[in-house]
Amino acid sequence: MLLISGYTGDAAPISKFLADGMEMMTKPFGFEQLKAKIRSMTTRPGPSRDAQR
Repeated sequence: MLLISGYTGDAAPISKFLADGMEMMTKPFGFEQLKAKIRSMTTRPGPSRDAQR
């Protein structure tokens, strides 16, 4: 799950409330940064989709 926030990266340590598999991006960011983040999240190894059902 990708969360997007309007707060700056200095606003709060995100590691305190993000569960495994969750990541956050803070604005502003460009389309290329968003595309790279989504690609990295969707290509990394993880549990199979069948195991999540």
